Amino acid sequence: MAKGSKAVYNGDLQNLKPKLDRVGHRMNKKLKTIVIVLSCVVVFYAVVGGLIGKETGQEGAYKQLQVFSEVLLRIKSDYVEDPNMKLVSEGALRGVLESLDPYSSYLTPEEVAQMNGPSSKDRGDIGLEISKRFGYINVVTTVPGSPSDRAGLITGDIIEAINDVSTRDVSVQQAKMFFRGPVGATVTLSILRGQRTEPIKVDVVREVIPVLAVSYKMADASVGYIRLSELAPGKADEVKKAIEQLQKQGAKQWILDVRDLATNDLDEAVAVANLFLDHGTIVSVEGQKYPKKSYTADKSKFATGLPLAVLINRGSASDAEVIASAILENNRGDVVGERSYGIGSVQKTIPLDDGSVIILSMGKYYSPAGHLIQNDKDPSKSGVDPTIPVKIDYDALMAANEGAEQVPEAEKAQSRATLPPKPKNQPDAILDKALEVLHDEAAKTKKAA
Repeated sequence: MAKGSKAVYNGDLQNLKPKLDRVGHRMNKKLKTIVIVLSCVVVFYAVVGGLIGKETGQEGAYKQLQVFSEVLLRIKSDYVEDPNMKLVSEGALRGVLESLDPYSSYLTPEEVAQMNGPSSKDRGDIGLEISKRFGYINVVTTVPGSPSDRAGLITGDIIEAINDVSTRDVSVQQAKMFFRGPVGATVTLSILRGQRTEPIKVDVVREVIPVLAVSYKMADASVGYIRLSELAPGKADEVKKAIEQLQKQGAKQWILDVRDLATNDLDEAVAVANLFLDHGTIVSVEGQKYPKKSYTADKSKFATGLPLAVLINRGSASDAEVIASAILENNRGDVVGERSYGIGSVQKTIPLDDGSVIILSMGKYYSPAGHLIQNDKDPSKSGVDPTIPVKIDYDALMAANEGAEQVPEAEKAQSRATLPPKPKNQPDAILDKALEVLHDEAAKTKKAA
């Protein structure tokens, strides 16, 4: 793997489930009130399931609401102690929303105030993109050079706890709030990786995460290489400038590297894809109450028609998947690497009268061919499949991690890592394969001419 690239974990999340269950048994017993909260979550989820399922008539809806009201009354009147009904209600609301998908959530007024606290320039972060599968928060990717990256976190790591709070009880939005806070403060993560049954404690120190510039270079005499580590407003313009500069240096083919790109800026992702497409659908967004919106390529924004290969891996999500599927399904170029992660939805924040908010997924991303990028019912069907798959020997990479030199003391001061450092200066099989494919295509074109 090339210098600066990130190792990713080849863990089968389904195989991790029994291990996670064993971890759950080791957890301390919760207070009785919390047990009631969890029970109420199950009941409330069943209630709402009835509301949005086959029973659509008013009679069915009223019946289900009556059941829910009766459950709350029974808890209030018959529970062994006087229950905290505010906690019970919040737990029920949180549980039903998080059961829909990893990105829907309920936030209390206090959490909303925290979320809307100090501006980004005054607030640190640890540089993680995350999701939630099989009950736990897991790492999608790390921001290059961030505290989490330096600490050795990799795609597929399971975060069992954050500051000793089990992530079974934490939504994606809440986890992000744990990660953000005063610069210089420490966030303690309990990490499950590979076949380990005991978590590894990792202390990560918050810092201000800078916006990363688009990087580019000539990969060889004829191939221009452009790497996107994150997307934010203005990044498509940076990619356009990179294209112009590399063409002046003799680029006749392109590699667009979106490995470990997992930011969620749909407009910017569409703008990047449009630079390489002069026609066709880029992505569509649609939901039950979200009218279908299709984003199509604008010919006036098209920048280059030279041969193209897009690189993806397990850490590619959201923006990366929009770009890769647009190139792939418009037959614009090859997609080389591994199946991507599978994240693609639009959230709406709905304020409530008491100051709390609901974060609700309203629409999901569909590829030009109609493939659902984020399939919450069956995550194994999420993501984008490469046209040219590359198998990575993760056992060898993990072994290289174990045998690598320890993190320098200067880096430990900012990220006190107990995980093995990421291997450096390793062969980059995905990049090498893309170069091979482009060179073969160039040779065939030259021969045909």
